[in-house]
Amino acid sequence: MNFEFMTIDTPLPLCMPFPRALTGFPVSSTATEVMSTYMYYQSFNILNYGYASAIGVVLMLLCMLSVGISNRVFKTDETV
Repeated sequence: MNFEFMTIDTPLPLCMPFPRALTGFPVSSTATEVMSTYMYYQSFNILNYGYASAIGVVLMLLCMLSVGISNRVFKTDETV
């Protein structure tokens, strides 16, 4: 069996039009990267630990903000 794996650095083949349709331009391997994979890439591939930890702090703050907003929106007056 011959398997071929795609990593973050693997360029997308032209037969994969879905990311190209989402972004509207030819897609590089980092065009649709999310914050957590960018943090992983910065810390373990480039060894830029300070920048990766700053990304982690921003990611944590965004999560805390979204939880706070959802708690205010879906607040109930029930007590247990």
